[in-house]
Amino acid sequence: MPTSNQNNNLKKSFDRYIGVEPLVKSTDKEKFHDWLQHKKKKPTRHMIPRLATALLVVLLVGAMYLLNQTIEQPNQVENPPVVENIRVPFEKVEEKINQIMSTYTVGMTKEEVTALFGEGIPYEGQSELDGQPYEAIEYQFFGERDGDDLLHPFMDGEEPYINGEIGLNFNIIWYENDRSFAFINYLDEQNEYTRIQFGSDGQIHKDNEFLGNALYQLDATEYFVESIATALGKDAKAVTEEDLLRIEALTLKPSSSVYHANYMEQDHNYFKKMENLTSLAMTDMQLPIEVVVHFKNLTTLTYDNSGVLAKLEELNKLESLEEIILKEIYNQPLDISVLAESNSIRTIKVDDLETVVGVEKLEEAGITVEEIGAE
Repeated sequence: MPTSNQNNNLKKSFDRYIGVEPLVKSTDKEKFHDWLQHKKKKPTRHMIPRLATALLVVLLVGAMYLLNQTIEQPNQVENPPVVENIRVPFEKVEEKINQIMSTYTVGMTKEEVTALFGEGIPYEGQSELDGQPYEAIEYQFFGERDGDDLLHPFMDGEEPYINGEIGLNFNIIWYENDRSFAFINYLDEQNEYTRIQFGSDGQIHKDNEFLGNALYQLDATEYFVESIATALGKDAKAVTEEDLLRIEALTLKPSSSVYHANYMEQDHNYFKKMENLTSLAMTDMQLPIEVVVHFKNLTTLTYDNSGVLAKLEELNKLESLEEIILKEIYNQPLDISVLAESNSIRTIKVDDLETVVGVEKLEEAGITVEEIGAE
């Protein structure tokens, strides 16, 4: 076996034969590696899968859009048609309203109305409340309507006024019982749909606001004026505010001739002016206690089947009140002990003592409680 020295000598001899320079240089390695890199295949582009993916994305986006449209569709509301505001100038409308209100009076016949305003458009129908037949005339003022096409009751609203078809609509209705009423429809200065109504009892309202009474000298309800006229024995149309001071005794009860009889706020204001009233009897109705306490000279007060009696302690404010009469008490038993604080009440008469409580407290205060008709 050759020794290490022998191997070294052999290597040196071989190097001298082939030369000491290496056969493969670093530049050769670099060229070889570069050649290997260029020999690698470029990645193949598969076009069909890419197209399929793109198509799938498009289909998904389209499906989501259609689904969204389907979900939102029920909530979409078509915009209402735009109505151009070309209304008749309010100044012209107001002038006509003033003319009507200064010339028209509730109770006018058809002949009197047509003599004032012309023929108009006649129509007829039945009341929705009680089925009563009626005859009516409609007047259309200003605007572009030709006057032959009936506006009420088929087109009751603000649109024909806003678009300039009409400036003012005036209707008068007559019932077979000789009662009549009228109304004016128009747009006010702020373009709000407005109605002025002339009631058969003479009351005039602008929407829900009371304006006055065209039949009487008092701006009150027919119910109130008739009550005062009865107390005075005077014609209702002749009753004045000064007459209220003449009334000393007053009996109030429902009217058999006046529809929807109720005392309104304007009536209450007139009641409060009856400074000389000494006796007040209310049958089948009652005034608010806030009105009654204004009768400072009242000495006798009667409630007869007047409904629920409440706030009786307020009567203690009436320093002239001496006698209270209670009949047909509704809310039984009624506690009348609250009247013990009065400094003026001397007697309380009741048609049935079993309908009241608190008698002992009243007697302790020196007030006599007795049953009507008892000896």
